[in-house]
Amino acid sequence: EPSQTQNDEVLASGAEEVVSSALAALLKALDLDGTTRIPRQQGQRSPAEDVILSRVRSLSLCAVAYWREVSQDLGKAASSLARFLEMHRKLYWRRPPWRGVNLGGWLLLEPGPSFELFQQFGATARCEWQLLQQMRRKLGREKTAEVLQAHRNTFLTEEDFQQIKRKG
Repeated sequence: EPSQTQNDEVLASGAEEVVSSALAALLKALDLDGTTRIPRQQGQRSPAEDVILSRVRSLSLCAVAYWREVSQDLGKAASSLARFLEMHRKLYWRRPPWRGVNLGGWLLLEPGPSFELFQQFGATARCEWQLLQQMRRKLGREKTAEVLQAHRNTFLTEEDFQQIKRKG
């Protein structure tokens, strides 16, 4: 059985193969239309290529670390995966992630969050439209409006919004 050092060497050489392949693809992409070629000496890269190559190398090292650690320490593996995903997001999205709260089931009725309504009035309904059709048949228009208003008044309260605000 190979030692941990041998495994690391194999994984590191695999990471370098990934980086080499990525560099080849990058150079090919930059030269596709012939307009982005920057005159340079043989073997010299542009600053943009260096930045991209550095990011690809970091991504590949995090991926290798994940696969090395996943069978030994899930905490370290999760940390490697988190680093990989953060680098991936920066490379492709270039915007900070949105942070928010899901208020599903309050204004738009959904079978999961509004389970009680669906269970009570529309067990076969798969969306708000079908639920409201079934409710109108069972309760009539006015009673359906009352039940819907009661749901919206109690599903989320002012205290819920204050709690959301406190948590940032």
